[in-house]
Amino acid sequence: MIAVFLVRVGQNTNFYVISVFCLGYASTVLGMERWVTLTALLAGASVAAVLCPIWGALGDRLGARRVAIGSLAGLGLLAVPLFAVLDTGEAMLVITVVTLAIGFVNAAADGVQPAWFASLFPAPVRYSGITIGREAAGIVGGGLAPLAATALLASTGHWWPIAVLMIATAALGIIGAALARPVDTRNA
Repeated sequence: MIAVFLVRVGQNTNFYVISVFCLGYASTVLGMERWVTLTALLAGASVAAVLCPIWGALGDRLGARRVAIGSLAGLGLLAVPLFAVLDTGEAMLVITVVTLAIGFVNAAADGVQPAWFASLFPAPVRYSGITIGREAAGIVGGGLAPLAATALLASTGHWWPIAVLMIATAALGIIGAALARPVDTRNA
C-alpha cells in the first residue's frame, strides 16, 4: 500500500498542479485567455485517452515499473519548463507543453497502473490494498497539492517552490515504484 500511495502521490501532485493550479495561475495571475488553458487541458485529456491503452501494452512488454518510473521522472523534469512556458504567454507553447505533460507523460503512469497495482497484492486483499493506497494518495496529491501550490505562490510570489514541490513528489513516486514488488499469485 505504501508503494501504491507513493507512486500515486507523485503522479497526482504533478497532475493536479498542472491541471488545476497551473491553468488557473495562467488565467488569473498571468492574464492568459481562458480558451488557452481550457484547450490545453482538453487536448491533454484527449491524447491521454488514446495513449493510455498503448502505454499499458508497452508496460506489459517493458515492465510497468520502468514505464511508471519514466513517467514520474518525465513529470519531474517538466516542472520548470512548464512554468517557463506559462510565463511566455504563448498560446501554442502552453497548449503543447500541457498536452505533453498530461497526454503523453502522465498517461504513461495511468496506462500501466491497473495491471501493475493488481500484481502487488494477493487476491484476498487486492481491492482493499489498491484502493487504500490510491485514494489516500488522491487526498494528499489531488486534494491538497493545488492548495499547497497556491499557498507557496502566495508566500513567495514565485513559481519555483511549486516546481520544487512537483520534482520532490515525483521523486517520492519513483521511490514508491522502486519499493513495489509483485506477489507470487500462483498459490493464491
